[in-house]
Amino acid sequence: MNNRWWEYYTIRYFVGSVVGAGVVLFLNYSDTSPYSGSLTSLVNLKDSAFLGISLVAAIGFAFCYLASAPMLTFHATRMHMRIPDHRMKSWLLLCVLLVFFTVGIALIKLPVIPALLVGIILAAQIYLIVHAGISQCKEIEKFYRKLAVARINGESSSSEKYIAAVPEYVTSYRHLREHANAYLIIVFEAILAYTLYSLETKSDGFVLMVIWVFPPCTVWGIASVLEARFADDPSFENNG
Repeated sequence: MNNRWWEYYTIRYFVGSVVGAGVVLFLNYSDTSPYSGSLTSLVNLKDSAFLGISLVAAIGFAFCYLASAPMLTFHATRMHMRIPDHRMKSWLLLCVLLVFFTVGIALIKLPVIPALLVGIILAAQIYLIVHAGISQCKEIEKFYRKLAVARINGESSSSEKYIAAVPEYVTSYRHLREHANAYLIIVFEAILAYTLYSLETKSDGFVLMVIWVFPPCTVWGIASVLEARFADDPSFENNG
């Protein structure tokens, strides 16, 4: 990773934060939104317009960050996105999860479309987490170890051209991923905003947000397993 880390975070969150601020204002000023008028006392500060704008921007960034939560799950478990050999069982599991979460989300009095959209996002995350759990995170560990070795070996190669090519290649796919992240975050913001707008009460929104961020919270466990495995075996000699 180069020392210009801020470039990736700027790409990922800048536009999403602007969109998030727009979503927050829309939910606040829409008469049919369950959050109508919730932020009026904050955004209409007479003493300091700058403070009001800053608060909206901060809340917009917070909304953007929360909306992008599923990206953490997808990023951490991305090696399980490939089609497995046991396709039938995988498709069956995915379908069961989709039905379960769609019906469960619909119970908080959501229309079919937002319930289905949220159900798809949750089902996909739980599907990947289940696969990570079945393999006891060994596939994830193997992936990150191989990736680390590939980067280090490339940078320490005796070929000068190869040494120059590796960081360029890594930078290329990182930028591709970060730009894609930026667009996916906007999609997730739209889905989350539409779902919050479709709710009947603010308390339902709290329940929805807990459900929305729960799968990404499990990534803490994955990271802890990787850390424990590394403490037990810091060697990178057998990563084939």
